[in-house]
Amino acid sequence: DFQELLVRTEPGSERHRGLTWLICDMRSPGVEIRPIRTMLQDEQVNTVFYDEVRVPRSNVVGGIGNGWATALATLSFERGTGFIGDQLELYERVRRAIELAGRVRLEDGRHAIEHDDVAERLASLKADTMAIRSMTLASITTAERTGVPGPEGPLMKLMVTATHKALSELVAEILGWEFLEFDGDRSTHPWTYEFLWSWVFSIAGGTSEILREITADRLLGLPRAR
Repeated sequence: DFQELLVRTEPGSERHRGLTWLICDMRSPGVEIRPIRTMLQDEQVNTVFYDEVRVPRSNVVGGIGNGWATALATLSFERGTGFIGDQLELYERVRRAIELAGRVRLEDGRHAIEHDDVAERLASLKADTMAIRSMTLASITTAERTGVPGPEGPLMKLMVTATHKALSELVAEILGWEFLEFDGDRSTHPWTYEFLWSWVFSIAGGTSEILREITADRLLGLPRAR
């Protein structure tokens, strides 16, 4: 229904300067939305075109020319508290993967969990999800105290993305050819759906490459990449 729209309102400005953050009504005249069908067989991603779209000045958030600071605030929520559901659900997925490894037999007849490599990787993934859950609780506490999530949001999002993908790849190895069967129905092929979604997850809310840059800059104080 509405879109966070970051536009350049100061001619000749560069990079993050001269930007303004707007609330754009997606039903405004001139807005055209073209859905993109993904490999998940859904249309959660779209291409949006604007043809002389007018947005009222009352829809400005944070002041004209201060859009970058406003965007950083909204992104801190998207990458932090906005991913709480995904962060907590990831812990449950690891639990289900451990149960799956205890049921599926590999080519040598042993259950997957009986293989040292599989057991070690599952243990590592469980430890990662426990760390992510602890970071989530800390982030919630920070947001409750200050009103804004802390700077660890990009790192949390990066960890969730990496763990999600590593878990999906391990389950793919456990299930074998069965994992490749997918007709777009999440209920019948949940693991395959989650694997495909892990690639979308690595882009949503900022690509993993961008999040590494932010983590290095704001959390670790490292020199910026040129």
